[in-house]
Amino acid sequence: MNKEKKFAAIILAAAIINSCPPSAGADIPDTGKAAETIIDFGKTVVDMAGDAAGKAGAAIQDKLNEGMNPPSPKEKAEEARQENRRERESQRNPEEEAELDMIHKVLRLIFIRQHIQERLPPASRYTALENIPDNMRWAILAVEDRKFYEHHGIDPEAIVRAFLVNMQNGESQQGGSTITQQLVKNLFLTEERTYQRKVEELVLTLFTEARCSKDDILEYYLNSIYYGGGYTGLKDAAYGYFGKAPSGLTLGECAMLAGMIQAPSANSPYRDYNAAVARRNTVLKDMVAAGYITAVDADQTKSEPLTLTQ
Repeated sequence: MNKEKKFAAIILAAAIINSCPPSAGADIPDTGKAAETIIDFGKTVVDMAGDAAGKAGAAIQDKLNEGMNPPSPKEKAEEARQENRRERESQRNPEEEAELDMIHKVLRLIFIRQHIQERLPPASRYTALENIPDNMRWAILAVEDRKFYEHHGIDPEAIVRAFLVNMQNGESQQGGSTITQQLVKNLFLTEERTYQRKVEELVLTLFTEARCSKDDILEYYLNSIYYGGGYTGLKDAAYGYFGKAPSGLTLGECAMLAGMIQAPSANSPYRDYNAAVARRNTVLKDMVAAGYITAVDADQTKSEPLTLTQ
């Protein structure tokens, strides 16, 4: 695989990125044809079809193992191409691997919305934003990102505030990441603390904000975040903790779930019921401060016990 072809792919990808990207909150155009074009190009030029080829090869092998009809000429050709790809991959040097990794990252930026959706729970475990109570959205915004609908993915004030709080307390007690940053970090990145990873997080955040609406980002976040107890996504958490659909969550239940995100294990009601109640009350206080609920509503909810399924 020569370098000219690899750099041609990068140039093509960059051209697509720079061609009229949609603004934040705008409807996202159908990129199906563009996606098909770049993926086909990647298959022939930079051999980007590893997943598809792997599935095709597995299907062929299953047929052979089960004694079914022999593979068609098309399947044989795909299997041969897959074998050639594996052989080429085994001969790649670190420089080639780095170039291919860069191309993968460029393609991920181009089709960031599709890549996010691929990593979300299936439809049976997914809840659209219209079916999520306002109290759940407000609870999340109050404790995680109050300026979510105002910033463009990065909140400098929150970063400075978190830095000052952490310096004052001598430990990391407050984070400055926005909901969008948390989303891309949870879906695409590792927990390593390096300059390169942080830069990648910022780039992914800006592209996500440019190509997805705010409501879409919030919906993706609520459906992909970890709520402790082995529950990822709001639907799993609502049924797991309270035995009900997200649409039926009360104010207190919404506050408890929102409060668990910061420290899922420590704030789990199964591990420490009192800690979960205390964290719920803190979220209610933050919701009052943000103007989402009244102090009367908060006080009334604080007096209510948490009724769990277990």
